[in-house]
Amino acid sequence: MKNQFHHNQDGTTSICDNREGHLMKWIANEIMNRNTTDKQIYTYLSRDGYHDKDMITKHINWVRKYRRF
Repeated sequence: MKNQFHHNQDGTTSICDNREGHLMKWIANEIMNRNTTDKQIYTYLSRDGYHDKDMITKHINWVRKYRRF
C-alpha cells in the first residue's frame, strides 16, 4: 500500500506507512485534541468503512492508557 498523508491539526503533514498507522494517528488526535468519546469514534469509523471493532478498541485503549491529563 502506498503511503498516506496525514494532515495534523497544527497544519503539519506526516506520512503513514499503512492504513492501521493512519487509523492509530487519527484516533490519538481525536482523543488527545478533541476529547472524542469512544462511541463517537466507533460511529465515525464504521461510516468510513472500518469494521474491525477489535482493532479500533485496541488503539483506543492504547491511547487512553498513555494519555496524560
